Amino acid sequence: MTTEYAPGTPSWLRARNQRIGLTLLLEQGPLTRNQISSLSGLSRPTTNLIVSHLEEIGLVQAIGEISGGRGPYATNYAVRTQTVLAVAVDVDGRRVRSMVVDAVGTDYPVAHGMLSDAPEADASVIDVSAAIDRAAAAAGLDPASVRYVLVGVQGAVDTKTDEIKYVSNLEPWPTTGLRAHLESHLRLSVTIENDVNLAAVAERAEGVGAGQESFALLWLSDGLGLALDLNGVIHRGAAGGAGEIGLLPTPWNVHADAENLEELFGSRALAALAGVDGADPTERLEAALDGELRADILRTFARRVAVGIEPVLAIIDPGVLVIGGPVGTLGGEDLAEYVAEELHEHTQWRQLVRASGIERDPVLRGAKHVLVEQVRQHLLDQVGA
Repeated sequence: MTTEYAPGTPSWLRARNQRIGLTLLLEQGPLTRNQISSLSGLSRPTTNLIVSHLEEIGLVQAIGEISGGRGPYATNYAVRTQTVLAVAVDVDGRRVRSMVVDAVGTDYPVAHGMLSDAPEADASVIDVSAAIDRAAAAAGLDPASVRYVLVGVQGAVDTKTDEIKYVSNLEPWPTTGLRAHLESHLRLSVTIENDVNLAAVAERAEGVGAGQESFALLWLSDGLGLALDLNGVIHRGAAGGAGEIGLLPTPWNVHADAENLEELFGSRALAALAGVDGADPTERLEAALDGELRADILRTFARRVAVGIEPVLAIIDPGVLVIGGPVGTLGGEDLAEYVAEELHEHTQWRQLVRASGIERDPVLRGAKHVLVEQVRQHLLDQVGA
């Protein structure tokens, strides 16, 4: 059987070349016309037509001139990033953090707020809308330019049914139909994602997961979570519940007072070891772990982590175990070292254990990487397929 291939039409070739030029400006800009021509391999006349068209449809703009050596000054061109924006939102308990994202990954300030006390029917729309407005104000940008929103939540997100499971901190947000509800009221493209999965995206892009074939991110907070990255793909499971380990029962011979893994090595367990009281002790643990008992506390805690994580290692056997989350950050490389020692001494597992390489806002930073791709695709679609 012979396959026939139709030659590319002039309009197809133009669109292809324009996408090449725009992609270069997104990934490497600002650039001059000569630089675009050199990097793309396209002729100078073709490059001139590309840049002129992208200027005409409002996707790029001249931003100044640079010296061309002995010749005349050359005009620098850059993508007009403020025409299409996105906002990343991290809902952590009652706290809400949000940040603007553009097509070139500019680092904008993080805005902080709290969930409202709005009625059930309106709460999620009011909270996300307020997060968008705060982020835009912090960045000094127009919220009307926002087209995409990604909300990170503490729960298992089933994208097929638009349902969130294993969640207790979103009241009075709906846990069924949340994405559709937000999209219909905000008139924006909305994505809902598990917060630990987003943190793993950041770990792969700019943390200790970079270059690893596989890694597991163990998230230690008031609850527990686990994200598994396989060659850059997050394993979410059939219904989005992969990694929801907090409610797994504690091994019978480990700790009589801990019914599940969350009680065994969540933030409250570490707080009890450190002598810190309170319903939400995470913020006070830092001071408690600065004292001379830090090593003893973390070693005892690491023993619990190692026992709890061993069955997970037996199932997924990741190349690296990354320890993150608020509690993981407090323990840092010390906790990672102690967990590795416990695993090596008492189990057959010899995983490399590392503290998270993301120093701040890992959920937002992971959401940023996802949204950059969405916004870039939006811009590229303006010049055809």
